[in-house]
Amino acid sequence: FVLTMLFSCKDSKSLDGIYEYVQNKENNNNNYESGCSIVGFLELKDGYYYNGITKSTLRFPFKVENDKILIDNPDGGQLIIDIIDENTIGFMGCLF
Repeated sequence: FVLTMLFSCKDSKSLDGIYEYVQNKENNNNNYESGCSIVGFLELKDGYYYNGITKSTLRFPFKVENDKILIDNPDGGQLIIDIIDENTIGFMGCLF
């Protein structure tokens, strides 16, 4: 059990990188596609989340739990991003 837990947890450092929105057939079926196009990319770096709209002017801390990236907003809310695989994340139905 302990080994399973250790191997299933992802390190936030291993997620560091820029995840670009790419319009494709899977993303075309979603109501938020135009919004995702405007965002353009999501970046995870050194425990912080950035996006293409605010670029580096706003950053939000994130943590990883159960293949989900949890981002705390200053207003007390929380965004949840799904970890699809080592190169893909999902946010509001869009793949980055």
